[in-house]
Amino acid sequence: MIRGPLGHLCKVIDNYGREHNRELQVHMCAFGLLLLNLLCLSILNLTLLVLLFSNLKLFCMYLLTISKLHTLVCFIYKYTMFKIHFVTVISKFAHHPYFNNLRTNFCG
Repeated sequence: MIRGPLGHLCKVIDNYGREHNRELQVHMCAFGLLLLNLLCLSILNLTLLVLLFSNLKLFCMYLLTISKLHTLVCFIYKYTMFKIHFVTVISKFAHHPYFNNLRTNFCG
């Protein structure tokens, strides 16, 4: 379980999604991830400015680290969105009458 403000945000999104609908929950989750990404980038940019004025060598190392970190964050975001979309599509297919008939025929 995630603790802190992010955990609270996830809990609010989860409760709201249960009360309303799954697609809205997916969009809210994506929006939360986007806000988290923007917050991280703004903190990194602030640190970048401080390093720029204090130490040039450290600044260059920091730039390399940020580019790798940003690539990682983008990959996680895209993977999460793909997984959420995949689960949504599968859940829609699972409730299709054809699959209900298959379940009835095979499961008795």
